[in-house]
Amino acid sequence: MNVVKVPSEKDVDKAIEDNQTLLALVDFEGKNAVMCHIDDVDNDDELYEKSGFDAANKAKFFRVIFNKQGADWTFKLPTSYKDIGNDRDRMVAFYKDGFAVLSEFLQLQGYFVGIDIPTRYCKFKKPDPPPPPKTFFQTYPWFVYVLIIFAILFVIYSFNFVMSFFKDDDKKSGAVFPANQIVGEVLAEEDSSRFDQDLNILL
Repeated sequence: MNVVKVPSEKDVDKAIEDNQTLLALVDFEGKNAVMCHIDDVDNDDELYEKSGFDAANKAKFFRVIFNKQGADWTFKLPTSYKDIGNDRDRMVAFYKDGFAVLSEFLQLQGYFVGIDIPTRYCKFKKPDPPPPPKTFFQTYPWFVYVLIIFAILFVIYSFNFVMSFFKDDDKKSGAVFPANQIVGEVLAEEDSSRFDQDLNILL
């Protein structure tokens, strides 16, 4: 890749050494590039003019601002990029090519950083990721109430089922026939009183 450094190679190398912010234009083919300290030019056109490249290709460059903390790729999607008619296909091709070319350029200059696209500078915006799939209970929230009702009914049924065993034990022990017990106690008391009376007569 042919890289032109403005105003001189010495000045740009000093800016790189001091981790200053730099501006670069890299052509779509990844064959030519021009770079400078961001404060050395007023705009992209001035930098391109100082590069000595063909003026007819001025619009065929990727623009990147970078330092050792990161790189910002700013652009407007060309309407005639590779003569692709479909907007979506043209955007995908431009995005893919730009990342490949700019990554190669940055690595050649010793910058191994991520490339960001600030949306405030360009019309391109990466599509939002698809929302996570809804869970079963998010899709059918009423099912939660059904489960709660079934849980309550299950608790009631279990309680009645357990209590039925205690009722069966009471029946077996005769606890459910208190009248028999009362009659037996009354008869026992009468026998006791009669025994006392007979004992008194004898004495």
